[in-house]
Amino acid sequence: MEKKSLGDMIRKKAEEKKEQEIKKINLGGRPESRGNIRRKNSRSMTKLSSGKISNSPSRRGSSKRAFSRGRSKNASKKSSRNSSRSNSLRNSPRGDYNRSQSGFFKKKFKCVKTYVKAHTDFIERLIILRNGKIVSCSNDFTIKLWDISEIQKKPMNVYKGHINTVTDVIQYTNTHLISVSKDKTIRKWNISSAKEVYCYTFNTPFLCVCPATDTTVCCGGGDKTLRFFDLSTDKDVDELFHLEGHQDIINCLLQISNTVIASGSSDNGIRFWDFENKKHLYTLEGHTGPVSCMKVLKDKRFASGSYDNTIIIWNIEKRDAELKFQGRTGHILCMNQLFDERIICGGTDWSIIIFNMTTTAIDVTIEGHKEAVSGIVISKDGQIITASRDQSIKVWE
Repeated sequence: MEKKSLGDMIRKKAEEKKEQEIKKINLGGRPESRGNIRRKNSRSMTKLSSGKISNSPSRRGSSKRAFSRGRSKNASKKSSRNSSRSNSLRNSPRGDYNRSQSGFFKKKFKCVKTYVKAHTDFIERLIILRNGKIVSCSNDFTIKLWDISEIQKKPMNVYKGHINTVTDVIQYTNTHLISVSKDKTIRKWNISSAKEVYCYTFNTPFLCVCPATDTTVCCGGGDKTLRFFDLSTDKDVDELFHLEGHQDIINCLLQISNTVIASGSSDNGIRFWDFENKKHLYTLEGHTGPVSCMKVLKDKRFASGSYDNTIIIWNIEKRDAELKFQGRTGHILCMNQLFDERIICGGTDWSIIIFNMTTTAIDVTIEGHKEAVSGIVISKDGQIITASRDQSIKVWE
């Protein structure tokens, strides 16, 4: 047998392949190039958006569209999962909240409204009424009523009549306010009409006032004395009685119960009085500076703030201090209790601090005022409203 060389075998295969191509051209076919093979495969196996494989022929490019639809649908699902995950993180306590023993607490607050020139001078006090409205009193001799839910940043009412600093104001009834001033007067106001109902003039400047009974109020001030008045009538208002014992001016008063009032003084002490029996009960000592503010807490406790830059939590039954917070760099002027085991306070260092009553650790520091923070109230829906000696009122969420 004749041996064929490798070159002859290659030439023979090339000739056979050429003949096959010529036959297909004569029959109306096309040479099987790589591009034709790829297109043929794409026609015979088209991937549907459902993920199944179809062997039916389709038009050129339908496979690409089907695959793109599948990818876009999967991508949309993935993006929706990512967006829902990001929303859940945004709405979860990871973003604006920290975790504590009692649950999650807010760690970031944003100022949502500012009354830049709420008053034309220092704001002395800020209180919240039973209907949710806010009342402020000022060194500009006026009292103003605010509705923070309104878009307009204007007071609902302005109460004019005092001729010196209005140092304190309380809600006496659902329809009346009581204010005291350095002009040595106690004034009764109609809330809705802003008209002065009655003015009682005394011989000493008043710095603070608090309710004693449904009809009786207690006032304190520069003469170091607690004075009790019945303001239920609009005529012939006289002092009912007074209680003495402090060695310096009285800065703040707090109703503890229906028969007991506490008074904080610049003599650094807090005295408890049984005004029903007209006697002094006991004195709490622990501050090294004037006592400036007090607040009743839960579980038979109350808190006191002082010019010694501290807040003390007291047990009323044990008549003893439970803990002392010393995290501020300025005098304490005002404080309140949040809905959990936290105290919020403001002072002469211009900041607002929230601290934990269990650990005394600072949880949040809020900054925004340009002068000392002189008033803090908490709305029913959890908003924090602050007043300052920079003449502004701010709402925080």
